[in-house]
Amino acid sequence: MKKRLLSALLALVMVLAMLPATAFAADDTTGNPPADSSQTDSTPGTPDADPADPADTTPAPAPVNPAPANPAPAASRMTSADNTNDGWSVTYETRVDADKGIEIGDIPCYVARSPKVDDTTKKYTYVKVDNGFIYSSKYYSSLNSLPTNVAGNLTSNIISMGSQSGNIPERITSAVIEIYSGNLAITGHAKLTSLTVKNSKNTGAQPTVSLTNCDKLTNLTLENVDGSNGISINEATVAVNNTRTIKLTNAKIGTITMNGKGNFTNANGTTTAVDRARNIQATNSDIGAISLTGSNSQVKLTDCRLGTNSIAVHSNGGSISIDGHSTVGDIEIGTLDAKKTLPTITIGGTTTTGSIDQWDSCPSLT
Repeated sequence: MKKRLLSALLALVMVLAMLPATAFAADDTTGNPPADSSQTDSTPGTPDADPADPADTTPAPAPVNPAPANPAPAASRMTSADNTNDGWSVTYETRVDADKGIEIGDIPCYVARSPKVDDTTKKYTYVKVDNGFIYSSKYYSSLNSLPTNVAGNLTSNIISMGSQSGNIPERITSAVIEIYSGNLAITGHAKLTSLTVKNSKNTGAQPTVSLTNCDKLTNLTLENVDGSNGISINEATVAVNNTRTIKLTNAKIGTITMNGKGNFTNANGTTTAVDRARNIQATNSDIGAISLTGSNSQVKLTDCRLGTNSIAVHSNGGSISIDGHSTVGDIEIGTLDAKKTLPTITIGGTTTTGSIDQWDSCPSLT
């Protein structure tokens, strides 16, 4: 009998030991939420999930307004530079800086700083440079706002910010313009002899460039820009009593006509008979038709696309060299005077051309 009672008592103890401790807790009738609200499912009609029970696979409810995986950068607190900031010092920033107001969405960026601290805040004022121009680490809202001592052959590049248009001051005779953002429309002048326009960013779409009143440039260089609709050279009569050269790298340009032989009239009205070379050097570029006149003129193309557009070189001496994977229409060569040497023609790589015609004896083909 004692053995039976002992066995029954032992069995009861084992059963009680298997029950969870919460079974002995008193019912909560106060209406207060549990101390650990993370264990409570607030979705009506959904049973509470017990994390200690591996058999319970009830999914947790999704949040009503889940946070985005990649939240958008905070809006910039910086104001944009304008003509009131002309002459301010400019730096290129790559880090967030609360004192300057630079947010994560601003960088990288150019920032202009006031010349002196504010009388009230005792701090410098900073503005974001996203339009206008930068020259020699200073901000200018337009080309005309450049200081008067910025003249002649410029020794520093002009950086163009945002889509800009303007006249190059007549005191400037040579310039390099670097496009950081936006497009560019430039008007030159008779004294401007050399101009380079290039895209400082080698990624993304090419900025469009248009040039007006630049037919008297001695040197024009385009790098990684699209001038197919905004740049064409039309020198039907001699505009420059000097050799003229156009250089293209990963660029687009319209029709090019340059004539270096004929009568040239200078600024004083004096007319002189001249015969000057006209040259084109291009790599990986799209070009319209090319027509060059002048002794010793040269065309040198590598991986360029003219499509069905033709090349005509009328020159005593000179040359045409086409290499790489270029496509060209018809080629025409001729001398300017009787019994002179024709331009040579060299075609290499996988270049395709149209017909080749000459005005005199057979051209030299290599």
